[in-house]
Amino acid sequence: MICDIAKLFVTTAFALIPDDLSPGPHSEIAITVAEIFYFSSCLMHVLFAIHRLIFIVFPNRRDAWTSYTVHAIAVCVAFASFKSFLPRWLDENLYVYFNREVMAWLFTKTPSTVTYMNFKMYLSYTEIVVVIILDSISFTRLHMLKAEVSVGQK
Repeated sequence: MICDIAKLFVTTAFALIPDDLSPGPHSEIAITVAEIFYFSSCLMHVLFAIHRLIFIVFPNRRDAWTSYTVHAIAVCVAFASFKSFLPRWLDENLYVYFNREVMAWLFTKTPSTVTYMNFKMYLSYTEIVVVIILDSISFTRLHMLKAEVSVGQK
């Protein structure tokens, strides 16, 4: 949630602050911060799905998982940071910039743009599929627990 709010704040800053006061459209620090928040937000959804799975399907492991949560968040932020710096490592001219005319984050056009965009999309699809699978397992377990409780009450 904090990552989503921070990402929205950075985007709003780029969109609402007058041109002469806002960071330039190619401001590396602001762009990197926005990307780290974006990628962290996506990974936090995966982490929440893992958290739900452990608490619902494996409740006896919740104490052990709770002690690892801070470390898991740190790994998510580290991986998000890696993903945000990856375009610059592929091509120094490949980065995201904020286009104030269309109010959107866009990639610069380089020979590596398509490769990176495909990589980014595959990672996003993987994260979505993992969340759906884990939440489906958690939901199935909740449904089974509900059936057990209703049978026990009769």
